[in-house]
Amino acid sequence: MRKLCPHCRKPDASGGGFQPVGCARCNGTGYSGRTGIYELLPVDDAIRSLIHGAANEQEIRRTAEAAGMLPLRADAIRWYSTGVTSMEEILRVTRD
Repeated sequence: MRKLCPHCRKPDASGGGFQPVGCARCNGTGYSGRTGIYELLPVDDAIRSLIHGAANEQEIRRTAEAAGMLPLRADAIRWYSTGVTSMEEILRVTRD
């Protein structure tokens, strides 16, 4: 996921994050560099049982999130809340 340029980013309308602007340092893109976002599925006995039982993706996801798995978009939002990226970038690289 692209990181906002620290030299030209500006607060967004909601006041909760930042948005890209563009400057000479970022070649007018508003972004400079990248960072990773991750979704890690720990396979415990409940998940293992679902996998062996050929459960569908939604059922496995529900069980994993109930056990504390952080979805990809939620991991990305932590970068938004610290001013590293924009909400537009999060929406671009993640699915609902």
